[in-house]
Amino acid sequence: MYSRRALFKTGAIVGTGFVLSNALGRWTRVHAQATGGGTAILATPLPQYVTELPDLLASPLTGTQLSIPIAANSHDFGLGLAGVTTTPTWGYGGATYLGPTIVAQSGTPINIDWINNLTGNINAHLLPVDTTIHWAHPSSGIPVVTHLHGGKNLSLSDGLPDAWVTNTGQRGRLAQPATTGSGNSLTYKYPNEQEAATIWYHDHALGITRLNVYAGLAAFYIIRDAFDTGAPDNPLGLPTSPYEQLIVIQDKLFTTIGELFYPASNADLALLAPNAPVFPGNAPYPSVLPEFFGNTIVVNGVAWPKMTVEPRLYRLRLLNGCDTRFLNLFFNGNLVQMYQIGTDQGLLNAPVPVKAVTIAPGERADLLVDFTRAVGRNVTLQNNAPGTFKRPIVVDPKTTGQIMQFQVGATVGNTTNNLVPVTLRPPASPTITIPPTPTQPPRQLALFEWLPLNQNPPEYGRLTPLLGTVADGAILWEGNLPETMTFVGTEITGGGLYYTENPRAGSIETWEIYNTTVDNHPIHLHLVRFQILDRQKFTATQLTPISPLTNIKFQGKAIPPAPEEAGWKDTVICPPGQVTRIVVKFELPSEETTPAEYVWHCHILSHEDNEMMRPFVVEP
Repeated sequence: MYSRRALFKTGAIVGTGFVLSNALGRWTRVHAQATGGGTAILATPLPQYVTELPDLLASPLTGTQLSIPIAANSHDFGLGLAGVTTTPTWGYGGATYLGPTIVAQSGTPINIDWINNLTGNINAHLLPVDTTIHWAHPSSGIPVVTHLHGGKNLSLSDGLPDAWVTNTGQRGRLAQPATTGSGNSLTYKYPNEQEAATIWYHDHALGITRLNVYAGLAAFYIIRDAFDTGAPDNPLGLPTSPYEQLIVIQDKLFTTIGELFYPASNADLALLAPNAPVFPGNAPYPSVLPEFFGNTIVVNGVAWPKMTVEPRLYRLRLLNGCDTRFLNLFFNGNLVQMYQIGTDQGLLNAPVPVKAVTIAPGERADLLVDFTRAVGRNVTLQNNAPGTFKRPIVVDPKTTGQIMQFQVGATVGNTTNNLVPVTLRPPASPTITIPPTPTQPPRQLALFEWLPLNQNPPEYGRLTPLLGTVADGAILWEGNLPETMTFVGTEITGGGLYYTENPRAGSIETWEIYNTTVDNHPIHLHLVRFQILDRQKFTATQLTPISPLTNIKFQGKAIPPAPEEAGWKDTVICPPGQVTRIVVKFELPSEETTPAEYVWHCHILSHEDNEMMRPFVVEP
């Protein structure tokens, strides 16, 4: 059994560092963890545990026909700065930041019009956009596209990175034809043909996902079913609102005037750390960084909030909405008991007692948290996720080591659903079992990091994380190899893309994901849910860091997932130097036709934006 906490002990989990050139022209990995030391970066200690946690389930969107605009706004993060009340942000559906929670019913389709009401061209973006990387490249307007992460989506409604639309009506390769006069909207249909689960929607526009999400474009999408109904009389006996809460955790940087800050140049890095290495002299401004770490924890849009709770059982649905930061969440002492009841794609078979919960960017964890013993006390949810390098990322126990505080009252107002259930899968509900063993050989994929020798456009000698196969090595988005630019795979759907992953509809496959890098990567597959089989250390021979793998040898035993990770997943942590094996059934929505295009990628947003993403196509 592979304990997720054990990944920390091996230095295998959590976080990565900027890769920058030094004065000698040699490239080294260093941590440019934000310290707030520069005059433009907010260094004043912010108030903690003052603002009440916003209840994201208080006013959900329901119904089957929704219209959700995407627009600029301003938001109060609770920074407590003199003369600063709000920060320029983006939001969905009229929200000043994030968006409304959508509550759907399993088996009941929802149609949503996503309307791009942003203004201006790309130079009007809230954050600096690197136009030298592989991105949407509109000639006017700002591109957005909404992906329902964890949804069993139709391909044309999945929110694929090439399906973007701008406020001026320009559209990406996979965007639906315009149906309105202005052409600035996309109408998506979500079949919701899946179990109850905690999923979410966020922007996925090619090459600027990290920036659009950082500006505010992310929110929850909750699927209910006949068992997890959300009503007090639900057959599982799970706590319901207000004892059920949604919690999205992010990290940010702010300027001294309360604006969002996202580093994109040598000068920006100098503000973060005086001795930070620099980009090559010819690197463009703005320039993409491999990873991002903020110094301010934001929960549900508020910096270090509090939540007033009763001394009883609560259901907390957690989402790691960070760009890069992994989280290992815990309470000190034994006043608070935690039980994990669900993963990305739904409930476990039974509650699992846990001392800590590890979630990578994009992952969700569904918890029952019992505050009974903490009556009259203040208890703080903390984070101690280290880094993956020899010198781990510093987690400041006073800032990034603190998430939020629960202030426990003295009395219980309602005792309904106040016991931890014995089972989460009653007889009428299918239990979680490993799908049948595939008949075909495993599909062997790999994770790479490319340090181009080319110091000229478009690479500029910058580190680029990539996906690929064991047989071919690293592969760029379109299917070409980084150094030779020759194509591998098959062109199936046209449009110049070559696919190396082409499972058949309804087939069951084992994917072996070999991580040749020094980082953990949370790998996300669109469309499907899967289960983790095991992880195992390996060695292999490579001519270069992006070459094919040969002479693969496994070390030690293959270790299955811990009980809290043994549910349905859509995002999996792949530790460095290990092969992660998952079993996947490529089940399409009932209305889908083949071939149908989707993508798989690293969910460190700065990685997927800079080429660590590949399309796959489901064939007949």
